[in-house]
Amino acid sequence: MIGVQTSQISGTVTVCFGVDAFRLKLTVMLVAAAVIESDLLWNISDTANGLIALPNLVAVVLLSGQVVKITRNYYARKKGEDVEPMLSAYPEQNKEFIEDLD
Repeated sequence: MIGVQTSQISGTVTVCFGVDAFRLKLTVMLVAAAVIESDLLWNISDTANGLIALPNLVAVVLLSGQVVKITRNYYARKKGEDVEPMLSAYPEQNKEFIEDLD
């Protein structure tokens, strides 16, 4: 942690900026939670949860094509077709995994 050492009569005291910032943030949040109406507090909470989900939704959309390819490969092998197993989305890892199966 980043800190500043100050000399006092009783000795050396280290003041950590991270701890002070956390205490300040906690104090502000406690005061705000005590004076804000509960409906507004729940709306803020719901908004925060929605914002957390956004990166996950973007990743799901971007990876959906890869998932479709791997799933089609799996079902083709399950039907008995002679298809090279696609055990990974990365070709170099796929070769290693196939060698481990043999």
